[in-house]
Amino acid sequence: MPDALGQAIGILDPHALIIGGGHGATSGYYWERLEAEIRRHIWSEDARRLDIKQAMLGADAGVIGAALAGYQGISSPKLR
Repeated sequence: MPDALGQAIGILDPHALIIGGGHGATSGYYWERLEAEIRRHIWSEDARRLDIKQAMLGADAGVIGAALAGYQGISSPKLR
């Protein structure tokens, strides 16, 4: 995963990287290693200073997003 994220950062040049799900819910040594490995795979020195943050919703982000998508689908005028 860190190598793919490093390559994506090189291609997309984002302002920040937000990691959610199970990986975003980790802390301590695992999070530190994940962040270090992502930075190691970023080619540009400037991009290595990119903010890498954990998503606020953690592992629940997918469930919340699915529920929201379902709610929006049900309340959509197209389905009425």
